[in-house]
Amino acid sequence: MQFKRVEPAQAVEWIGCAVRLLLANPAPFLLMGLAMTVIAVVPLLGAMALLIVGPVFYAGIASAARAQDRGGQADFDQLLEGFRQPGKAGPLIALCLPSVAMVVLAVMLGVMVLMSFGASALMAGGAQPIDPSTVDPAALFGTGGLLVLVLLLIPLGLATAALLFFALPRVMFDGIEPFPAMRESAQAAAANLGAFLLTVITLFFARALLAILLSWLPFFLGALIVGSVFTPLIACVLYAAWKDVFAANRGEGGAEPPMPPPAIEV
Repeated sequence: MQFKRVEPAQAVEWIGCAVRLLLANPAPFLLMGLAMTVIAVVPLLGAMALLIVGPVFYAGIASAARAQDRGGQADFDQLLEGFRQPGKAGPLIALCLPSVAMVVLAVMLGVMVLMSFGASALMAGGAQPIDPSTVDPAALFGTGGLLVLVLLLIPLGLATAALLFFALPRVMFDGIEPFPAMRESAQAAAANLGAFLLTVITLFFARALLAILLSWLPFFLGALIVGSVFTPLIACVLYAAWKDVFAANRGEGGAEPPMPPPAIEV
């Protein structure tokens, strides 16, 4: 395994490259993001299905980004590229394991914090009946409990992101098996910790800011817009980071290499 170490500021180039790819041909990327978001907002089953097959779809969007970056045209059909290429779907689906584990651990942590802090918070609030549609997390967990839960979930989310950040394009483009790819991804993220953290934090707050700006819209419409933009943006960032850290060592650039000059017979 060989990967390049980059400066933290390289995160700006990764995100900038992703934005340029989206703006060069926005329609197919936005449609791919919209399709994934529609699946995600289907109650219960949609989110569960996307949790499992989401890596395959992200790999498809990354493939579209690669085609666009090499001078081709991204196409909506490339969303299913991970299913079409022989031997890719299974390894890509295996990349769902860190996300599944994160969800399970997050639920367990939430229950533990609720049991530790929730009872006192409810007693302080007069133990009034809870309306699930209007529940306030601070009232449910208590301010201290909510802070503890957030502090526990942040490293869990970052660890999950580190396992998948480079693994998805490694499996899709380099044919690496999923578990070695996740191990290498974590190592590359640790070696490029500044760029990795800056990328993840920037995307997180940018997505949160867009959600706040669209909060005046109905929730469903706002979620569709945010998901349609940030789903392909994240996939394009994964491609840009992989190209810089892994593919650059093999001399793989964005454009296809020029054709050799024609042979001249004498």
